[in-house]
Order: sequence, then structure tokens, then C-alpha cells
Amino acid sequence: MAKILPYRELGVKTGSPIVFMSGFPDTEVSAWGPTIINHLTKKYRCIFMCLPGFGESDSNMLQKPWGYDQEEILQMMHETIADVGLSQSPFYLIAHDWGAYFSLLYTTRYP
Repeated sequence: MAKILPYRELGVKTGSPIVFMSGFPDTEVSAWGPTIINHLTKKYRCIFMCLPGFGESDSNMLQKPWGYDQEEILQMMHETIADVGLSQSPFYLIAHDWGAYFSLLYTTRYP
């Protein structure tokens, strides 16, 4: 079974996709504030992801007590993006904090 990051999808299903990657210690949406969420979800398909162990929606996710290494998180990002159907489609990627670090690594590996 593939391991994916906690995520929440909001917005218009047919809109251009935007993937948000939160940093430490934010949940899927806590980093972005109501202004971004309220305005962008009216026009775009928004997928909000966060690091493992910090999501509001990941209560059933198996946690590793010692954490995840960089490769595991990159693989989880890739599997999450595939899970929402964007692995072969262009999308915007917006990130902050530690999410920006992993997003930079992700875009380098999967341009």
C-alpha cells in the first residue's frame, strides 16, 4: 500500500490545480490562512498537503516514532500527487518553511 501525505482537496474540480505544501508544524491548511483559502478555492482546484504526522486528516496513517527521512517524504509527496491525479499533469506548487525545502527537491527530481 502506498503511503501518502495528509492532504485536503478544496475548490473547483475543473479549475487549474495548485498544490500547497505546508511546513513544520502546520496542518494541511493552517499555514495558508482564510484569505488564500477563500479566494483561490473559488477559481482553482487546491490540494493542501503537509508533512507526515501533522495533518488533521491523517489519524489512520501509520507513524514512525523516529520520523521519516528525506527520501521517504519525497516518495510520499510523489505518491500523494499521483493519488490526486496530477502525476502527468502540470500544476502550480506553492510551499513554505520545510515544505519549501521538500518542494525544491521534488521539482528537481520530478520537473
